[in-house]
Formats: sequence, C-alpha cells, structure tokens
Amino acid sequence: MIDFDKVYQAIPDYLPLIIVTAVVLITLRLIQWLWLGKKFDAFSDRKIIPQVLMLVFGIVGAVFIILALPISDTLRGNILSLLGLVMSAVNCRTVWRL
Repeated sequence: MIDFDKVYQAIPDYLPLIIVTAVVLITLRLIQWLWLGKKFDAFSDRKIIPQVLMLVFGIVGAVFIILALPISDTLRGNILSLLGLVMSAVNCRTVWRL
C-alpha cells in the first residue's frame, strides 16, 4: 500500500524537477508549433534554423533537468560528465563521417 504521508513529504524535493521539466517540454513544443508548423518536412531548407534551435534547447533542457534532480552533487557531476562524453562521441562520429 502507498504511504501518502511519505509522498506528500517528498513533493518539495521533486517540485523543482517537475517545474523545470514542464518548462523544457512546453518550450520545445512551442518551438515546434510556431516554427515547424503542422506539416513537418525534415528535409526542407527553411526548417534548418528551428531544428537547430530545438536541438540546442533540448540539450540545454537536459542539462537543466539533470541539475534539478534531487541527487547528490557527486552523482550529478558523474551524470553531467557522462552526458558530455556522449555528446563528444556523437560529435566525433559526425565529423569523421563527413
């Protein structure tokens, strides 16, 4: 059975995470709705700026979500290091593919 007293006590710890996640998702959805429109053509030349904007906001949003997690500073640093390592590997793979 769920102990709702513990759930209510844990809400203040997770409130920043919920707010940051909601802001990031709403921002990404607004970018998609305003600039990409209803018909999404991934290969259109005029859509490249909104796509890059969504990529940048997605990466920054992921960092903000990681920073808002209610975890220890050491674990947060390890997760951010892993994210940086993955992004570097993706960048390296993309550069060497050209």
